Amino acid sequence: MNNVIKFLFHPFFRKYHDLLSRVSALETAVDCLINSPKWVESEEVGFNGQRHRKIIFLSLLKAFNFDAIVETGTYIGDTTGYMAKISGLPVYTCELNTRFFSLAKMRLRGIPNITFALSDSRPFLKHMSGTDIVNNRTFFYLDAHQYKKYPLREELEIICSGWKNFVIMIDDFWFLMTTDMDMTIIARGKHYP
Repeated sequence: MNNVIKFLFHPFFRKYHDLLSRVSALETAVDCLINSPKWVESEEVGFNGQRHRKIIFLSLLKAFNFDAIVETGTYIGDTTGYMAKISGLPVYTCELNTRFFSLAKMRLRGIPNITFALSDSRPFLKHMSGTDIVNNRTFFYLDAHQYKKYPLREELEIICSGWKNFVIMIDDFWFLMTTDMDMTIIARGKHYP
């Protein structure tokens, strides 16, 4: 009986979930336009305002002397702006949602070292892997997991096959580990099963 109910209501629940996601995204965009239409550096901005993440980022910056930063999942641009301002490095970032992409570009337009792409993270990383950036020491911040399919496995495969000298920081790693993914710890371009 449960399978019949699931079969009958599955399309309804999917549409309902999609609608809730769209309303949530719209609320976030409106709140951002009202409360912080321009990105402003502060303690609460970047890495979801989590101080320990900022400390990790700053420690990695100091330890590895990166040449560039690549971020997947710009969202409204808070972490993008933080990384660009603090590091002074070129930041390449992509966002799949058109509203968030436009909002982030608008909020961060005064920061010249950010390059934006309206793209799914996988084609974005594939494109980047065909540029000279692959020869640089690159910091990756992977945060493109708000949508139906989590691209983490493919992101890692693209990075590991394209770059030689990199460090990866994954946002919400604990959440992604709840899926039945086979994860590998990656540090300094080496795989640790």
